[in-house]
Amino acid sequence: MNILTIMDEDGKYATPLIIQSLEDKNPTLRKAAFHGLIRFPDMLDKFKPVIWNELRDPDSQNRPLVIHLLEQFRDKFPEASDEVLNLVNDPNLQVRLSTLSALISLGTPAAKALEVLEKALHDPDVRVRNTAVLALGNLGNLGTRNSSQVIPVLERAFENENDPRVKASVVSATQ
Repeated sequence: MNILTIMDEDGKYATPLIIQSLEDKNPTLRKAAFHGLIRFPDMLDKFKPVIWNELRDPDSQNRPLVIHLLEQFRDKFPEASDEVLNLVNDPNLQVRLSTLSALISLGTPAAKALEVLEKALHDPDVRVRNTAVLALGNLGNLGTRNSSQVIPVLERAFENENDPRVKASVVSATQ
């Protein structure tokens, strides 16, 4: 935490800068503003339209950060699961990775999460497949009912996967 955050606990001084930065066309400046929002969660309600617009903008490089923000403050964004699910096949690798990592904590229903994660096991990028395996392991740890559905998916992933790192993650996820 920096000294400005300590001095400006309620965001009174930061708010005008954050507003101005969120409206700027420069993605680096907007990224700094989203980091500011994470430090001042009481300000999130004021900026919901900006947050949703950034998430929905296919040209935004800040979408992984926005997904993290939604995940961190999921109680303020109950609709986040549906919005983030729309990004599971995004062409941007970091967006896909963030989406898969956030599915469970955003409260995505287990059946839908299982379906999405199983499809992600066929992604051409090994990092996406590995992240899907890790998320499946987390889903399986949420209850025995989920475990009985997750284990067969992980077994198929192990059989079909060529990358040893992903196979190792499958083994870890089943323990």
